[in-house]
Amino acid sequence: MVIRAKTIILNGTIITSGTAGGNGGNGGRTRGSGDWINFWGGPGLGGGGGSGGNISVFYANTLTNSSSRFTNGGSGGSAGYGGAGFVQPVSQGGSGTPGTFTSKKLTPAEYASSISVDSTNSQVAYGSPTLTAGAVTVTPTSAASGYVAGPPLITMNICDVGNSASVTGYGSPTITQGPPPPPPPVNWEDLGVENTKEYVAKVYSKTGQFMRVLTDITDDLTFSQQILTPGTTTTIRLARSAENTIELREPLTDQAGVGYADQTNDPYVVTSTTANTVGPDTDIEIGLGVDIFAHYGGYEPLVNEKGEPYVDQDGDPYIVSTGAPMGRRVFSGKIMKYRAHYGDTEYVEATLISHGVELTKGELIKSGAATTVTYPSTEIATIAKSVLDTNPGRIGYTTGSIDTTGVTPTMKFELNTKLEGIKSLYSQTPDGYFWYVDVGENLLYIKKRNTVADHIFVKGKHLADIDIEKSAEDLRNKVYFVGGDPGSGTLFKVYTDTAAIADSELGVHRITDRRFTLTASAQRYASKVMSEYGRPIWTSTITIPSSVYDIESIKLGQMVGFRNFGNFVDTQLLQIVGYNYTSTLITLTLGTLQEGMAEIIADLDEGLSNEQYQQLPTTPS
Repeated sequence: MVIRAKTIILNGTIITSGTAGGNGGNGGRTRGSGDWINFWGGPGLGGGGGSGGNISVFYANTLTNSSSRFTNGGSGGSAGYGGAGFVQPVSQGGSGTPGTFTSKKLTPAEYASSISVDSTNSQVAYGSPTLTAGAVTVTPTSAASGYVAGPPLITMNICDVGNSASVTGYGSPTITQGPPPPPPPVNWEDLGVENTKEYVAKVYSKTGQFMRVLTDITDDLTFSQQILTPGTTTTIRLARSAENTIELREPLTDQAGVGYADQTNDPYVVTSTTANTVGPDTDIEIGLGVDIFAHYGGYEPLVNEKGEPYVDQDGDPYIVSTGAPMGRRVFSGKIMKYRAHYGDTEYVEATLISHGVELTKGELIKSGAATTVTYPSTEIATIAKSVLDTNPGRIGYTTGSIDTTGVTPTMKFELNTKLEGIKSLYSQTPDGYFWYVDVGENLLYIKKRNTVADHIFVKGKHLADIDIEKSAEDLRNKVYFVGGDPGSGTLFKVYTDTAAIADSELGVHRITDRRFTLTASAQRYASKVMSEYGRPIWTSTITIPSSVYDIESIKLGQMVGFRNFGNFVDTQLLQIVGYNYTSTLITLTLGTLQEGMAEIIADLDEGLSNEQYQQLPTTPS
């Protein structure tokens, strides 16, 4: 037995034993007088045993031998029977010679002559190779080989040491995309340091014409707002002295104030120098409009889930924007006041108030000249839109900003501001509604609270920790309501949420509003108050940096959920009832808006004023 291979592994059992010798024949029997007689010839001798087979192993690299081998020679055959008494001699044929086991590691010089297989080619099947990214060259001695890799077909040529070429073809590899790597940990000590925002503040005349961009603002934008409010204020600081002059660009107009324009309808602009940097004929004056835009993000190719870009027919990638590279208006208002500072440093500070102020300081709710306006059995959304459409200002609405409520109260407004009208409408909305004026969009929102999260913040990614507070300090589950006189005496009702009282404890609240003369309207108002404050409320304050979230996408009234806390926090769904916005982070107030002392005094003031307006003529003289 001869084994020739590059690498040899022997295990199990190898048998090359010789065969046993044949037995000798019996002696012949003598026949006499026509019958057989018991006289036998001499017995034949047994045959000799076969020799054991030899085992020869020739290898080029390694030999691993753990086999059991049987190479003994065969035993001799037994003699036959014969002779007197027909007996068998003890003698046997000779046993065969045992075989031998020899192994030899060949030198390269002996490969061609010692390891060839009768000068014929043989194919050797190898298992599937382990493929490693990168160029691979396989070069066995005296055997040309190559490795060619590239999608979609991988071909590998593998040659054995006996000049016997074999080719294995592999199909297109299966590419499995794993999950993306986890985001780097947030450095909570440097919240929002990674800020790439730029703010552009544009100034407009009182008639809405663009004047110039404020280029000397030294501080970042910051402001706060809550739901159930028409807007807010903010302050900007400018690096200028009130005594210096400034170059001003204004549209060129005729004596009637109509602007001149070129053939493409772009206005002609004239440049002038003002006597001072603030005041009349400058860009810092009471009543001038200021819009502030945040520019952030950029442009990048649109890619699929594998990161491959989508391209058009010319092979150019489709480009999409991230964030707001063209700018997003985050505050719109007008200059309410300004002051000049003199000292070691000189600067000017201007206070801006959002345009929602017109709901209080603008024209009243009117129908023509009449200041008493009645809407009989009308949908709340319809009344709100009518109020804004009458003597309109900057604050408007869209088809999606005011939800239909399904409630059709009869509303009567007597010398009321538009803000008072919106508050009265809100008091009649079903449970779960809220309202506010967006200071960037100048839109009134009357919306139903969402039942799913608009934003989900993940522990370790968007925020480090959270404090959630449950409070019963402002319980209102029993309401005494004093309304107006419908003609049969003052409306006086009491409403109780017995289930809420059983769950927590009694909390008495009083409402006095002489505008309410219908029981159904008073009950809706009281029910709304008890639905919000009848039980202890959950509140929380969290801070989200702009480096890990698009904070400009967060709106008042939206719902917030949490993940990765591993406890009941992950099940909480809280409403954004207020926020403090800065360029690098936003601090959100979540839960139910709790009424402060200032709001309580303002409501009392408003109630007293409304009571005085009862029984007024419908039109002033």
